[in-house]
Amino acid sequence: MKVLDRATITNLPEVKSQRPAPSSWKKFLLFGAEFVVCALAVVIVLESLLAFAGLGEEENLRMEPVSGWVPMEGKRFTHRGEGFSRGWYNSLGMPDVERSLKKAPGVFRIALVGDSFTEGFSVHPPFRFGNLLETRLNSTFPGRNFEVLNFGVPAYNLAQKYIRLKTFALNFEPDLVIMQCRPNETLWLGPEVSGWTSAKPNFSLGFDGQLLEDRTQQARWNQSADGRRMRDTFWLRRNSHIWGVFAQQMATVAAWQRKAKRFLKKLRQGEIFTHPAATAVAADSTKGSPQYEDAVKHLSKLCKVLVVESKKVSEQRGAKFAVLYFPAMGDNGNNLERALLEKNSRETGINYLDLTSAFEAYPLERQKKLYCGFHFSNEGNQVAADKIFDYLTSKGLLEANNRDEKGTK
Repeated sequence: MKVLDRATITNLPEVKSQRPAPSSWKKFLLFGAEFVVCALAVVIVLESLLAFAGLGEEENLRMEPVSGWVPMEGKRFTHRGEGFSRGWYNSLGMPDVERSLKKAPGVFRIALVGDSFTEGFSVHPPFRFGNLLETRLNSTFPGRNFEVLNFGVPAYNLAQKYIRLKTFALNFEPDLVIMQCRPNETLWLGPEVSGWTSAKPNFSLGFDGQLLEDRTQQARWNQSADGRRMRDTFWLRRNSHIWGVFAQQMATVAAWQRKAKRFLKKLRQGEIFTHPAATAVAADSTKGSPQYEDAVKHLSKLCKVLVVESKKVSEQRGAKFAVLYFPAMGDNGNNLERALLEKNSRETGINYLDLTSAFEAYPLERQKKLYCGFHFSNEGNQVAADKIFDYLTSKGLLEANNRDEKGTK
């Protein structure tokens, strides 16, 4: 056998690899695949972290053709704007536990139809006045079964509440309907000039006093760039926490831009250097100006018809009806509106409860604890629940009416 020495081995010809070099397009595909995998991993990790922290969960409304907008069904929410709350909208888009359309035998149902005060996003769900009311009713009357259903939707005006009642809430066979109102309820019946709250139907009164429905502004907004953006980003708003954080930051920037524009306008008009006392007098005179009072008086006629129609459709379905007026922090100077609502309710035989005086009866320091910003705190919701309970029991509104608690008609 021949043995190769070192010199022979060194001088052997170089054998080139037979493996072909990867082409440039394969390198590109490999890099692209690695990039996509890494990007997906980053998105998944970031989405998981944001979900755990409850960030990006305030995009909860979807556009809806009948009432303008409704909560997303089955959507989880975390609110931090005023107070703090975390929970789920149920499968029907209600800020409530799962509720069946068909009422179980022996149940007395109360339907709360309102806005963000009823929805109660400033507190955890167990501390909303509706939840507290349900708990107290069942503990006070152990032989009966009460359910208090929450149909609150943020930024709803009285006309939208009427639509929500007629097309949705009454399908749950309530025995009692409570329609909640809040300060400037009448003025909110006017058309919006900009923003997503323009996507609502507007109502007016005809010469015969009948309700006239106008969806021109709603259609215009839905066809606008903002309306198309709301529709096109629906999946992201529903499913992406990253998008939710981004949208929240954009909303904050937009709010600061509006404040800056108002500041510059006041600066140009010389209002920035006006004495505070003069500014306060001007604000008070605007609140009680003839134009303001005329607007309230004019829209209160529409408000009256909407409330009467709400009572009518409720009674047609075998439910009693009541109107509930809530105060709000820093916005209780609506004596004319409250007086007109009470007068209209008295004239039309509608049960009416105004909690403004009950809240203002507390010392100022205690009053501050009843609110989280504009809305109620845990303590404020408790006061509201107690006052509503006292009113319902004193007026006999918890007794079975045309439809008994077994659901027979």
